[in-house]
Amino acid sequence: MTSDQQDKIAVQRHFLISLSRFVGIGILMFGIYLLYAKQDIAPPIWGYVPVLIGFLTFFFAPPMLAKRWSSNALHSDTGDKGDEGTTL
Repeated sequence: MTSDQQDKIAVQRHFLISLSRFVGIGILMFGIYLLYAKQDIAPPIWGYVPVLIGFLTFFFAPPMLAKRWSSNALHSDTGDKGDEGTTL
């Protein structure tokens, strides 16, 4: 793999990690809206589900993606294939 290809993949992965944070915040904000706004979409108690999902997405998805795509995974001596086959 050439340096240009590696750079392109790194930029794509950085974008996806950032996007996962923004998606988590969006879900969290929708849940807060359901909890506190006077609306007829759903009962306020249903707001806790998206709040929890958004919180978990914001805090746990980016580190999991980063660990999966870590360059250390390519060179592990455990016999793991790293991210072979998971390119974008």
